[in-house]
Amino acid sequence: MKETTLEEFLGPISAALGRRSPADPGPSPDPSFGMERERFASLSREELVERFELEAAAIGTAVSRATLDTLPGVLARQARAFEARRAVWPDDPRMVDLGLVEALTEEGVLGTAWDPRRPEQSIACARDADVGITFPFAGIATTATVAQHCDEKCGRSISLLPACHIAIVGTSTIVPHMIDVLERIDGARDSGELPPLPSSLVFVTGPSATSDIELVRVVGVHGPVKTAVILLEDGPAPSA
Repeated sequence: MKETTLEEFLGPISAALGRRSPADPGPSPDPSFGMERERFASLSREELVERFELEAAAIGTAVSRATLDTLPGVLARQARAFEARRAVWPDDPRMVDLGLVEALTEEGVLGTAWDPRRPEQSIACARDADVGITFPFAGIATTATVAQHCDEKCGRSISLLPACHIAIVGTSTIVPHMIDVLERIDGARDSGELPPLPSSLVFVTGPSATSDIELVRVVGVHGPVKTAVILLEDGPAPSA
């Protein structure tokens, strides 16, 4: 079988359009710094947060702000809004140190921390929980996405199996684009600030949804039906 070059294939089409030769596509743009990225490069921290809130509303993610002092109450109110009675969270000292476990308990929410020594039991707890709580290390303003590491202390099931997911994200960690998150990870690893990457780097954008079948949108097929993000203002940036 004779091989046909791209020029030979496009030649008759160009001739039919009155062109002497196929159009020159020109140089390929640099994907690392396009117009979209340049447009958001000068945004202030507050403007990035506001863009995150705008995009979150568009995809059905509830967003609230909190300080270190108000965070326990904000988390408890969001759990109440989700009608949660059982919760699961990572093996993370912030749950106790910031008073979050106490606030949830006072709200009537019983919780379990992920136990790396008993992964199967932890998965079962996540399956039975109404809400999973995580501490993503970054937020992406242009898509209202949160990025989180999943490892032995924070299993993927925490943000995947419960019907609801609450993410607590420091406002100082919000960046314009996904490439900014990836560059931050590369830079931190090159400098030795980060350990080797865990088993999963998870990006979560709103409630789980699919339109695979006849373009009918169905929510909750592959993950949570409801999602919320608590933006922790001026708080310590959660470590990557």
